[in-house]
This record gives sequence, C-alpha cells and structure tokens, in this order.
Amino acid sequence: MTIIKGADFERQIKKKHAAGYLFFGEEDYLKAHSARILRQLICGEGEMAGFNHIRLCADEYSPEKLKKLLLPLPMFGERKLIELAGLDFCSMKSEELGALCNVLAALREYDYNTILIYVAAGGIEEGKLPSRPSPTLVKLGKYLDLVKFEKCPPAKLVSWAGRHFLHNGVGASPEICRKIINYCGRNMYILAGEIDKVSFYALSKGRNEVQESDIHEVAVPDSDYDAFAFANALMAGDRPRALSVLMLMKQQRIEPVKIMAEVSSVFCDLLIVRALSDEGLGAVDIARELNIHEYRAKLYCTAVAGTTTDKISRMLGLCAEADAALKLSPTGYAPIELLVCSL
Repeated sequence: MTIIKGADFERQIKKKHAAGYLFFGEEDYLKAHSARILRQLICGEGEMAGFNHIRLCADEYSPEKLKKLLLPLPMFGERKLIELAGLDFCSMKSEELGALCNVLAALREYDYNTILIYVAAGGIEEGKLPSRPSPTLVKLGKYLDLVKFEKCPPAKLVSWAGRHFLHNGVGASPEICRKIINYCGRNMYILAGEIDKVSFYALSKGRNEVQESDIHEVAVPDSDYDAFAFANALMAGDRPRALSVLMLMKQQRIEPVKIMAEVSSVFCDLLIVRALSDEGLGAVDIARELNIHEYRAKLYCTAVAGTTTDKISRMLGLCAEADAALKLSPTGYAPIELLVCSL
C-alpha cells in the first residue's frame, strides 16, 4: 500500500490515473483544489463536462446505489468521475466498510470509472503513518490510491497568502502574511475568507497595501469561527468547504443552535444586499443604507454577485428547517450536516 503526498498528486495524475482515490488528512482546502484538477482531467471543461461527473453525498449513499452508478458508460469521453463525500469512517461499522470495499472491488469490471472518496479532516482513523496505517486505510488501500493532504508548510503558506492578497488587488508583505496566519490559524479555507475580509477593508480605506492594524480590525482570531465563511460555502454549493468549516465549529464545541442562528442572520443580510444590488445600489450606497462598514458591504456584494434572490431564499428556508429540527428534537449537529448534504 502506497500513500501519496498531496503535494505530489497533481504531478502523478498527469502521468497516469488510478481507478480510484481516497483523499484524507488535515487540509481540506488542498483536497478541494486537487479534486478540481482531477475533475478537469477526466471530465474536461465547458458544457459537456457535467455528463461524466457524478456527485454522491453521505445521506444519498448506499453500496447498492454506488454500484449502479458504475454501470453506465461515459458520454462524449473515455471515463467518468464519481465523487463520494461526507462519509464518517470513524463511526462506520465493519460490515458497512466491507460492503463499500465490495463495490470498490468491482472497479476492475467497470474500468471506465474513477471514484474519488473525499474525507473531511478528522473523518477517518489514520493510525501511525507511514509505518502503521489504520485497518480502515489498509482495507481501502487495496482498491484506492491513498492521498494524504497535510497542513501547508509555513513558508509555502506565507507565499500562498501573498498571492491571495494580490488576487484581491492589494499587496501584503511576507511579514503581514505571517501575522495574519498567526492570528487566524493555518486552516486554508478559513484563512482565505479572512484574507478576503482584510483585503476589502484596506480597499475601503483607499489603500492598496495591507497594514497590521487591518488584521486586528476585521479578521477573526483562530479561537473563533466565522458564520459568514460557513454561509458563503453553503451558498456556493461547496460541500467540502462547508464540511471543513463545520468540523472546526465542532472542534470548538460551538452549540448547533448558535451556529444556525448566526448563519440564518447572515443569509437574511445577504438577501437584503441582493435586493439592493438589483435596485442598482453599489457597495458604498448599501453600506450607508444598512449602516454597516463599507468593507463588509463589499464582502456581501461579492458573495451575492454570482447568485439569485431565489437561491438565497431557498438557503434561508433550509436553514429555518435545520433550526427547527434542532429545537424540536436535539440531535447534535446532524440537522446541520444534512443541510450541507442537501446542496
């Protein structure tokens, strides 16, 4: 059994690709990036890409359904990609893992498929790698190439943060990049959202260079979580990102009811911003109308730019359903996880 480093994955799949992959490890942001590369390689881009790309979430999954998805031939291409996300291998029973492995064994018969099983951080027992992998990894490794995504090394993370700032139209010195990493933590999904906030704040002040005071003014410290990051991931239909942020909330023991209250509040704000944007108001006018800071108005305007009032309303309705389920019959984070899987 070989475990591929996440940093080597892109180079390897350009030479050849396997029948299936298991993405696991701490850094969900890099998993999502590599999943996009694999998707483009197998399914291509443009209007035809969707014909050979199938997504299956944990609440939809059964071994029988997964087996049925293997049967159809790809359309307008040589292969098709089946992505399976949201499985919690830590709570999976032995017979359930065996049933999944039986389906994976059938990949040899239907060799025009590639399966990607995407496990959120903390969702699988790893054992002591590389010498003593867990029994679960050993079983899955018989059928899938295992790809571990570790935390980005500090030097590379500083470089990545600098590029992210530049993408937003502002400059940030390596020292500033190190400071925001130290302040907000090393989770790249969370860090990307905080860099966006700080960027918009600096721009709202008429500057194209970030200052250290900007970080402390608007960024969220590592010990907190950001409801906006979770809401933004939900609205974008980005299950991996939403699951990653939710995992952080679980680790911080944020009450599920509190999560839904704050996320619902964010969607209410986004609905208002979308309506004002449709009336022709820009970020400055919206900030004045809602009595919020201009940087936050720009952040909200960017979030709603690629969506519609109907979609935001739908997400607000789903949040209301999840909130009601939590209050009527408390079941931990399950209603929120179902909300993510409904995307």
